[in-house]
Amino acid sequence: MTTPLYAIAEQYRAEVEALRNLDLPDEVLADTLESLDGELEAKAVSVAHVVRALEADIEACKHVEAAHELWRKSVENRANRLRQYLADCLTRAGKPKISGVGVNIAFRPSVAAVEDGTQQATPEDFLVYPDPRPDKTAIRDSLKAGMPVAGWKLEERNNLQIKP
Repeated sequence: MTTPLYAIAEQYRAEVEALRNLDLPDEVLADTLESLDGELEAKAVSVAHVVRALEADIEACKHVEAAHELWRKSVENRANRLRQYLADCLTRAGKPKISGVGVNIAFRPSVAAVEDGTQQATPEDFLVYPDPRPDKTAIRDSLKAGMPVAGWKLEERNNLQIKP
């Protein structure tokens, strides 16, 4: 079994302290310390190599994560395009609901979405701070209640739902 670096470092410190107490000439002290350095330096270099290898692994992980993120985004975009394609075809055909083996397809109404607003035209009551940005929930609630908000309108949407 190998001696851990912390034990070698402690042993080295103790031996250096003991040598200093012996009142040896500088030349003899330097030669003795040089002979003690071998094990400490070898172990320190080994640990440094492990650190460098781990840091290389970290960089490799970052590259793999970036590649996986790009792949995930690509798959998400493909699924969204196919979902929109399916919704467009079913809408064009006037078919709001289809059942098949292992899947049920239907349109369901969604919460009204707020569209076409600009921050500059939005009244102060409908801004959220600290960065002011439009409070779309408050704008939607106001528009649903029949109170117009400058630059904003409600847009009803249908979301395509695919269930097993």
